[in-house]
Amino acid sequence: MKEVSHNGEEMDILDLRKGEVGTLAYFTRGEYNIIIVDYSSLVVEPCLSQVEWSPRFCALCIAQLVAWLEAAWYWSKSSSQIEKVVGAPPEGVHIIGYSVGAHIAGLVANYVGPDRIGRITGLDPTIIFYMGNNRSRDLDPSDAIFVDVIHTGAGVLGQLGPNGHVDFYVNGGSSQPGCSGGIYETLACDHQKVTPYFIESINSKVGFWAAPCPNLLLYLIGWCTADTSKYIKMGEDVPKR
Repeated sequence: MKEVSHNGEEMDILDLRKGEVGTLAYFTRGEYNIIIVDYSSLVVEPCLSQVEWSPRFCALCIAQLVAWLEAAWYWSKSSSQIEKVVGAPPEGVHIIGYSVGAHIAGLVANYVGPDRIGRITGLDPTIIFYMGNNRSRDLDPSDAIFVDVIHTGAGVLGQLGPNGHVDFYVNGGSSQPGCSGGIYETLACDHQKVTPYFIESINSKVGFWAAPCPNLLLYLIGWCTADTSKYIKMGEDVPKR
């Protein structure tokens, strides 16, 4: 069961509201129950003043849904009157969040507990939240059984991280090919590039492969090398270990 949290931006987990691109990628892959969470009405620009309360409000609503799905699953598993299992077990819940939505996914754990969310995928978590000062507000490894994060605008519009059990820094994590124009357009493009990368990973036969590195600094100064046998896939098929 996939839950996608986004703020209604045009590039946000790419028109999932319209049933295009992202949902089609999953439906091409197999059978999934996909729930789209559009919190755009809570972050009407200028939205900085709303960041204090709106993510928590949205996370509480998602938490209620997660709790209901898990309760329905346990009930249907134990009931002799139900022919088909409904709902979703904790390990079957995968929340995908872009930008502020990545932190909303993490906030859900504050209401249901991290052991009741199987996986959270954070897509370039926004820098608006304050990593290090209040980990209960930011996406971090304690928020789910497995947390994977993809960075494309790290240190600019996205957090520098790390935020998860595994963090991927695409093309260095801050600047993406094909992003040009004015300063705002370029930075926004870097931030939004994360969604097409993730969506392509759902059905890619080649995949996006990454080399492990202790930290971003060692990579940036060229001190990070790894045998190709240690490379792992980024995106939907990231190994959960």
